[in-house]
Amino acid sequence: MQSVKDLSFSEPKSNRSGGQHVFMNKKNTSYDDSHVVISLPKCKVPFGVTKYNTNTSLSIQICNDDLESYFNDLDNLIKQTAQQNSFKWFKKNMHESVIQELYKPQLKQNQNFPPLLSVKIPPKFDEIYNTKNEKISIDIIKQRDFVEAEISNNGVYFVNSSFGTSWKVVKLTVHSMNEQSIKGYSFIEDE
Repeated sequence: MQSVKDLSFSEPKSNRSGGQHVFMNKKNTSYDDSHVVISLPKCKVPFGVTKYNTNTSLSIQICNDDLESYFNDLDNLIKQTAQQNSFKWFKKNMHESVIQELYKPQLKQNQNFPPLLSVKIPPKFDEIYNTKNEKISIDIIKQRDFVEAEISNNGVYFVNSSFGTSWKVVKLTVHSMNEQSIKGYSFIEDE
C-alpha cells in the first residue's frame, strides 16, 4: 500500500450534474499506473450487499490497525489539501474548522464494532470470485460473509454542502459462510 505522502490531486473538474470532482493519483507514475488501488485483506461484510435504487455497495469492516490508520491519514491529507486549495475547490477561502465540518470521513465509527468502509459496486460488475477462483454472482454475498477486495479510489467528490472521497470495487473474492459449513459431527457422551 502506498503512503498517502505519495498522492497528488488534480485541478477541479466539472461533472455532468454541475458539481466538481478532484482526481487523486499516485505521484511520479505513468497515467495507466496512477490510480490509487488498495488490496484489502480478508474482512467481514456484516450487512451483505446493500442495494438502493440503482446503487449497490458493501460495508466492509476494517479490522486492521494499519489499514485504519491509512484511511485516517488519507482523510487528514484531503482536509489539509482542501484547506490549501479552498478557493479553487469551494470558490471561496474557508477556515479549517469549516473544512472539518463539511468533510465526510471514509470510515463510519461505532464504539462496539470495528469501523466500516463503504465501497461502491459498479453496475454490471462481474469480477466476483469464490475461494476456488470461480466466478460467482453478487447475490451469493450474505450478511457476515468475509471478502478480500481490491478497491480503486474515485477521487474527491463535492455534494451539496459536503465533500469526501469514495471507493469502488475492482475485484472481489468471497469467503462465504456457506463454504465454511461444518463437516462431520461430534457428540459428548454422558458418563
